[in-house]
Amino acid sequence: MSKSWQEVSAILLAVLVGTGVITYTDLFSGLFELKGMSYVYTEDSYCYRDCEAYINVTTTYWRVCFAHYEDTKYENETLFKKVSRSRTLHINLNNIDNVITTEPRVEVDWLVPARGKGNWRPLKDGDCWDRLKTNKIKLIGHKEPGQTIKWSFKTGEYIDIDPLWIDVSELNTTIKNVTITDKITQLDSCRDIYYDEITYKKDIKEIWDNENKTNVNVTILTKIITEKSREVCEKIGFEIEDKKLIEYNHCCFYLDDSVLCKLKGHADCNNAYCSSGENCQLFNVTKEGTIKYERNSENIWQTKSNSYKSERIELQ
Repeated sequence: MSKSWQEVSAILLAVLVGTGVITYTDLFSGLFELKGMSYVYTEDSYCYRDCEAYINVTTTYWRVCFAHYEDTKYENETLFKKVSRSRTLHINLNNIDNVITTEPRVEVDWLVPARGKGNWRPLKDGDCWDRLKTNKIKLIGHKEPGQTIKWSFKTGEYIDIDPLWIDVSELNTTIKNVTITDKITQLDSCRDIYYDEITYKKDIKEIWDNENKTNVNVTILTKIITEKSREVCEKIGFEIEDKKLIEYNHCCFYLDDSVLCKLKGHADCNNAYCSSGENCQLFNVTKEGTIKYERNSENIWQTKSNSYKSERIELQ
């Protein structure tokens, strides 16, 4: 049974007063109980460090918009209407903490579709869940290799989402280091593929043909099945100066003491150069550290940060 927006607003307010913060889990769980809300989500998945999950939300009654309302007349509100007869609800993101319930606890990002095929960006002011449309949510959890994480939304008997991000080691996958240079290591995920090799043994036997009173040669084929295995490896990223540069939703290439990464879905991952219109990042390894460059709108490489030497390098 769905709840009214006033009931959901009261629940969120009680959570805020009781704990001092409303998490993404609290928010989603409350919104999913509103009239006309439905959702589908990805089930268990395997990942190494950066794990993805997707939730598609459809709303047939309410439009829900998100923004920060600090220093406004709505700053003490969490879920509210601006116009009494409106079917648009507003969420004050100032009262929402970017926390998804996970076990064990890991950081999780909430992304929404951006311009360009396959592009995603963080939620920003003015984003809405529109009526009669599929509103897409992408969650990216940042775990340590070897961990299996449960992420969940649970509210009463109606909302029960609790898939797993399962570590790739559960697939009997081995992470191997391939040395590129003294500072750059390629990380490969390898596993054994088992298959049957089929061969035939040919024997020729002489058999007496009683009708024709003569010997004839008959070929007999024996099918031989031999179980074999081979190792299959997939590049999952790079390690630069002991810092992980793991590709998620990217394809990465080593280029003369640099690593070039291109966003999948809007790039050609069969070549190691950045074409016009592709979303690219370049990590240049120098004596001073690793510098990250991005392509601007004029297709010129530029850096926003002097050095990543003291930070964990990761794709944004």
